[in-house]
Amino acid sequence: MPSDSLDETTNNGPTSATPAGVPGTGFCLYIRRIRQEERAGIGHPRTVSEYQCYWNGEAIPELAGQTVERGGPGDNSSNGVQKHRRIEAGEYPLSIQDGEHYKTYHYIANGFPYPGLALDDTGHRSAILLHPCHDDNNGYLSSIGCINPAIGLTNADSRVDLADSRARVIAIIDTMKQKLGAAFPHAGSISGAVIVIEGEPT
Repeated sequence: MPSDSLDETTNNGPTSATPAGVPGTGFCLYIRRIRQEERAGIGHPRTVSEYQCYWNGEAIPELAGQTVERGGPGDNSSNGVQKHRRIEAGEYPLSIQDGEHYKTYHYIANGFPYPGLALDDTGHRSAILLHPCHDDNNGYLSSIGCINPAIGLTNADSRVDLADSRARVIAIIDTMKQKLGAAFPHAGSISGAVIVIEGEPT
């Protein structure tokens, strides 16, 4: 995958400085929310963010881009479940996903089931995942609380490409496996791997 590590002038990727919330050890997927937008005829907003992955506090240049998730405010309560809101900003441990639709292992590289990682400690929210956007009709969002990687989103009419989104999830999984080595588990929590989300745009 080509590098999407971008400087602060592009508005498509994080700045080069390591954010204060990124831990100094292990793997971190850092997400900075930048705006909320809504496409005409969709009926719900999406949140657009920038992401950058880090290993031991150092950016991994080839693992950067954008993400989309549902609109806010972030809410990990039962109210957030009912209203299909994005999760709250914060730090969440990552874990292996092994469901019917999304898997960390045994996904299909060009088909179904899709690759994915699970977020733990999300309060009343369940099955909050990082997975591809597979909204073939609109390319808008595939989520009621999950996070879809993307690139090139300049406004609400910008589409997320499934092939690109899937490649980004696979690249994150593969790099995490390579960095963690034998510590990357076959099930359960991934020790030393977190997602950090900052920002609550409205």
